[in-house]
Amino acid sequence: MNRHLLSVTIACALAGGVLPAQTGGAAGSRIELGRLATGATVSFTQTGSGEWGLEIAGSEAPRLAQQKLVQLEVFRTETDIRQLAAGYKSVQKESGGVTARAEVPYGTVTFQVEDRWAVAGAALSVHRRVRVAGNAPGGFYSALMLTTAPEVALANLDFFAPSALYRRTGEDPGTGVRTNPPQRYAFREDGLAAPILALSFQNGASVAVLDTAPRGDTTYEDSSPVRVTSVLLDERFRFGAFGARPAAAGGVEFGYWYPGSMSPPASRGTEAAPAAPASGGGRGGGGGELLRRYHRMRDGFVQEYELSFRFGANESFSALTKNAWRWAWQILNPPATHLDVELVRRTLLDHLADRVTTIDGRSGIPWIFQTTSGQPWNRPDDMRVAMGFVGKNIEAADQLLREAERDHSARGERMRKLGLGIIDSFIRLVPMSPPAGEGFDLLTGEPTVSFPASSWRGNLQAGNRLFIRAPSEDMVVMMRAYRREKGLGRAHPEWLAWCRQFADWLLPQQRPDGSFPRAWRPGTTE
Repeated sequence: MNRHLLSVTIACALAGGVLPAQTGGAAGSRIELGRLATGATVSFTQTGSGEWGLEIAGSEAPRLAQQKLVQLEVFRTETDIRQLAAGYKSVQKESGGVTARAEVPYGTVTFQVEDRWAVAGAALSVHRRVRVAGNAPGGFYSALMLTTAPEVALANLDFFAPSALYRRTGEDPGTGVRTNPPQRYAFREDGLAAPILALSFQNGASVAVLDTAPRGDTTYEDSSPVRVTSVLLDERFRFGAFGARPAAAGGVEFGYWYPGSMSPPASRGTEAAPAAPASGGGRGGGGGELLRRYHRMRDGFVQEYELSFRFGANESFSALTKNAWRWAWQILNPPATHLDVELVRRTLLDHLADRVTTIDGRSGIPWIFQTTSGQPWNRPDDMRVAMGFVGKNIEAADQLLREAERDHSARGERMRKLGLGIIDSFIRLVPMSPPAGEGFDLLTGEPTVSFPASSWRGNLQAGNRLFIRAPSEDMVVMMRAYRREKGLGRAHPEWLAWCRQFADWLLPQQRPDGSFPRAWRPGTTE
């Protein structure tokens, strides 16, 4: 009998590379998917209930597992939101990987889930397909989340979400001390430079999850700044969200849900509550309206997405960001967009020149304005003219002067006049020994800083500071402009004197270890 069973198994494998689906058996049954480049083994394990879950273990990286790989949130009304979770009903190993299936009933609807898993090198990939059988009012999203070992704490992890988060939040930027660590993270993928979230563990292990087939389709109602309702149900949504949060039984739960329900971002755009599964609303560190996004429960509707998990070992956080980004780039392979660079350059410089404002002989580009009309935004700092960082007025002036060298028409003459006017205004209005400010008020001519004591930000503790970054950045540009102009036979001794003022004041502030303070009170050495 054993020989006969062996011959049948071999025959099946030779015929199609498929082994019989395993749907039952004793608790503790195990099907190995493969081994990752880190040395960890990816396996499907069966519980006493007969359901199958996933385990990734066997390397220096913390063990990852999830017994309920099928997670759904079902929305009927604001007061009727259900969290559903199930393990796989069957697991079938094939030549290319494993196909796992589950069915999750909900009233008159059954969610039929098929996940196709594969291992290649350092990556574990999955293609999920969720088919709705039956009709019901309301909507749903599905989630695929993994969980770390219980000893892993969210506060001890570093995160990489390109354009949104590099390392962690809740940290004082001056000291690095954690002051108010968030309870959870979430990012809609259409708000990231690449649809990826990476976690870095303290021992150098890492895991990154990537949407390998992103689309990002949405609707006007979802993207409109005018919020009519916080709940939208639409089959056209093609965006998901990534997130991490403490797991109920300890450890950290992280992964992806689709479509991407989440809270609005916090002030720095990095904290939010993942809505999957069972978030309870809100966001880490504060409140916030939960923006719920669902697909409708319509018979025959199919939801699909593809994820890949990259596992790393012995990576510093900076190495993780580089490696994860390049991994995502290679998979997504974004096409190069060919532009008429000359047209782009001229258009942007014309736009820049049109933003220069002159009042009573003072010239500069105001801090903020309405893009739709070009008018001030009616904010206390809207007519502030600043250098460096996001103000960059000296750099903007330098760009206008450079364009004037290319264009000897009336257009170039106008740009040269505007560039010289900006630089002259800064030299006249903002003394640099000691620095009176990072810019000036275009209406009054008074020097200003980023954080005045009466700041619109309402942050009195941080108020009245002059940061080293802004003048340092634009002074470098000023020196380059001085050298270029001098090489063209144009002397600007006042430019050099202004830069020297700042340097002569700054050098005595240097500490014995070579560092400089981060900020001062304006007009002082304090």
